[in-house]
Amino acid sequence: MLNTDRLRAMTRLAMAEQKEADECAAAENIRRRDYVSFHGSIGFFVGSFLYVALYVLIVCALMFTAVYAVTESMLVMLFIAFVVGYLAFILFFTLAVRRRARRRYNEADEKLRRITALDDELLAQYTREKREHLHDSIHEISG
Repeated sequence: MLNTDRLRAMTRLAMAEQKEADECAAAENIRRRDYVSFHGSIGFFVGSFLYVALYVLIVCALMFTAVYAVTESMLVMLFIAFVVGYLAFILFFTLAVRRRARRRYNEADEKLRRITALDDELLAQYTREKREHLHDSIHEISG
């Protein structure tokens, strides 16, 4: 005999696991601090590469189009602008990457909690059915 409540709970759990299993893997296996730090580190390297590549393109464009005589003071100013710009860019870029990673982790953690709640609901249903079946068996034996 099929129990419709159990069947509904099993279907909800299976659909939730199928849809959100990949997203929840990070929240299930890694602490939030480690997840955010890892993505912050990757953001640092990606941001550094992007900034250097963009800066090289801008300097090359300036040298080949607008400036024919590059002086020492101009190189020093470009280097100072590079360092200050890099520090500001990398600070904001890594903060944005970490914020996004934190938000993603929290969303995955919330989905994992919903799946766990569905799993707990199904386990409670199994426990109730087992208890009822045991109770009915005892009545059949004694009666």
